[in-house]
Amino acid sequence: MKVLIDIDCKRVGEGIASSLFWIPEMEIIMWISNTKPTMDMFDETQPDFVIADSAKFATPEMKIASSRYPHTKMISIGRPMEPNSEVKHAITEPHLSISDHSLQRVPSIPFEGGAMIGDIGCPPFDKDLQTDLLCITDYISDEDNANEALSFLCENYNIKIFGKKKVSFPHYLGQIDKNVQAQAIASTLVYVDLDGSSWYDAAWLGKECVSISKGCFRSFSNIEELKSAVDEAIEEGEKSSEKIKLLIKNKTYFELVSDILLFFNLIEQRNILMEKKRELTC
Repeated sequence: MKVLIDIDCKRVGEGIASSLFWIPEMEIIMWISNTKPTMDMFDETQPDFVIADSAKFATPEMKIASSRYPHTKMISIGRPMEPNSEVKHAITEPHLSISDHSLQRVPSIPFEGGAMIGDIGCPPFDKDLQTDLLCITDYISDEDNANEALSFLCENYNIKIFGKKKVSFPHYLGQIDKNVQAQAIASTLVYVDLDGSSWYDAAWLGKECVSISKGCFRSFSNIEELKSAVDEAIEEGEKSSEKIKLLIKNKTYFELVSDILLFFNLIEQRNILMEKKRELTC
């Protein structure tokens, strides 16, 4: 089965891809939708599934593509577009929506975030990557607030920073691949999440986390709260590791993809995925 995933889905798209990768018959194709036209992509790949940002479903191109490939199952990520006078004729109804904002006309699966265990697995500790604090910049969107937080952390703590988004601090050590990234998480004492979702990855490994997300067990909204949360997390160290792992046990992208497969009655593929989860559990 060919699964086309729009890179505009960002972390959610990458998380779904990292899970589907473990199902042998799935061919994952990442779509750079801001440079590759919709119809060209459909014609070249003839996908069985398309996973795209909900905004793509309000374009005439998606409407045409879906009509030419009626067998293709369409999944939108994010709040479904509401019909209005400007886009009502262009909206393509997805078969399924991954969103906390449901509409009666579209079946939906709510999803707040999860650990990307397809990429993380159970990595080893690496003494060369060892640090008190770790931040990965891949999904940061609020750069001003992130830079303020990183400036404070770099001045006051032993921190390593990696990621696709370059930041102007000497503690930033560049971009690393997924394997090294997982080892870096396994080798830190505390993970600092400045994007709101990546803390799930560290929690999967039992790490103390500090996040801008209120959904995290340690969150902050200003520098004073950040200092307090980081100090508490460092003091706690590895004491709560097993409790943290239990907290995140069923909050992973494998669960989301399992629900997607179940929705489309792909039971065999779902079973393969959940067996792989058991193998990857640390």
